[in-house]
Amino acid sequence: MPERWQRELRRLGRVGPSQGLWDRAKQGPSASHPFPSRWPRVTAAVVALLVLSLTGVGLWSAFRPGRQEPTRPGARGYFVSFPKKAGPSGDNPNGGGRWS
Repeated sequence: MPERWQRELRRLGRVGPSQGLWDRAKQGPSASHPFPSRWPRVTAAVVALLVLSLTGVGLWSAFRPGRQEPTRPGARGYFVSFPKKAGPSGDNPNGGGRWS
């Protein structure tokens, strides 16, 4: 630890609390709000129920029973298209150079 920090810590070790702080400590804890507000708990409960219900709706729409299959044949969404023919290592079936 640098010598400057050691010097400051020694100085702080000699400093005591003020008289006002001792008086407040002797009085003990005081309740600034005898009856805390319910609104934070009510808000948290409402938000939790909203998130839970939206999660349930999302899961139900994704996995609902009796879900209809697409009427058109073929793939829907994203898919990977592989080349029809691939040559030996180094041949690019899509054309272009080896590293392009």
